[in-house]
Amino acid sequence: MITPRLSVCIHTFNRADLLDHTLETVRELERVDKSFEVVVSDNCSTDHTAQVIAKHQRTMPALRHCLQGRAAPIYAAMSNSLRNARGTCVVYLADDDSLIPEPLWDYVDRMDREPDLSAIYSDWIAWDDEQKRELHRYFVHVDRPFAFGPDNPVGLATFLLQYRIYPEVAVFRRDALLQADCHARRGLYPFYLWTYQLSRAGRVAFELTPFYREHRVLQARFQRRYWGSQQMRLQLIGDEFRNQLESLVLLAIHTTGASHLGGEQARQARELIDWHLNARLELEVRRAAEQKDWLLAVELRRRMVLWSGPGTIEEQQHDALALTVPAALQAIQETYRTLTAPAGLWFEGFETRVIPDFFREHYSDIPVLEGSRAPDRAVIVRKHGTPDDAATGYAFALDRLLETYRVNTIAIDVSQL
Repeated sequence: MITPRLSVCIHTFNRADLLDHTLETVRELERVDKSFEVVVSDNCSTDHTAQVIAKHQRTMPALRHCLQGRAAPIYAAMSNSLRNARGTCVVYLADDDSLIPEPLWDYVDRMDREPDLSAIYSDWIAWDDEQKRELHRYFVHVDRPFAFGPDNPVGLATFLLQYRIYPEVAVFRRDALLQADCHARRGLYPFYLWTYQLSRAGRVAFELTPFYREHRVLQARFQRRYWGSQQMRLQLIGDEFRNQLESLVLLAIHTTGASHLGGEQARQARELIDWHLNARLELEVRRAAEQKDWLLAVELRRRMVLWSGPGTIEEQQHDALALTVPAALQAIQETYRTLTAPAGLWFEGFETRVIPDFFREHYSDIPVLEGSRAPDRAVIVRKHGTPDDAATGYAFALDRLLETYRVNTIAIDVSQL
């Protein structure tokens, strides 16, 4: 059996239509006359995933369907695809993303030329697949290539933390990756531990040219019912991710002969890990707001303000209007949905239609009531609180909610609402 130069490893679960599209994009690798295989690890799907794979196997003989023995978390499913790979090099591909053939094959060629390389990590593109345009990249603080060998574990750990590197996208040498594979009880994927272990087997390089597109926006004909990187993204700023970073630092200093960090070194390492975690917050605040989860955006933005300050006056005003106000209104709708048979929302004391129109736009299933008097069982939203608010659970005061969900000391002029 001829060993393929590259294995494209995909794990999937009940997303047959997305997988179908992704397998079509993988065919772009055929533009270069080099051998590759596709390994799909199927996490016990119950939809028509098997039929989609069978269809592509008729024209893609090197496509293999590896059904897992039982349903498992994402990491285990990903590991299954990598362990079933036969290629000299392997790449992981999510079942809703795509590859860029030319730079990918260039990296595979480089792995052939430099046998001491165990992995080449690269930047990747957040991609709008509907508009076919780039949204942003991730190696935003890196301006040149880097490489680290077995003799520089502390340098590798420092680089990952200082440059805010998320080592997720790479071309791996399969033999080295199998040796580096490790489970993490907590955390999204053990990417940082993988990177460290790979550096023990050879050099790991970091390059700027991307070969991977993360489809942050899907084509309109698709619907993403589950998105692992979104559902678990808060692990990237919490204790789960801290565990990964702390393990990375400890393993690195063990390699130098030290048993642990103490004194000034411990303080510096802790500050660096905190800085790395907090640096991700800005992205997560933006993502939460884009998903209309303004309550979460407020919580995350508060952490940024605590450690980094509130920003300019313009930034504070933006936070007040773009985060605090919609978070207060989101709190109203979430409470509304828990009430027993409410008649709808009735607004009292507002000179403009800004607040009622917000509910019509974002929560169109909640009735906005009209009239000069609130109907029975109406949920009343007042611009200013009144003494009788405490007498009913069906009344909200916007000025009090704005105080509850503020992220800075900028006063919001409710008379403009």
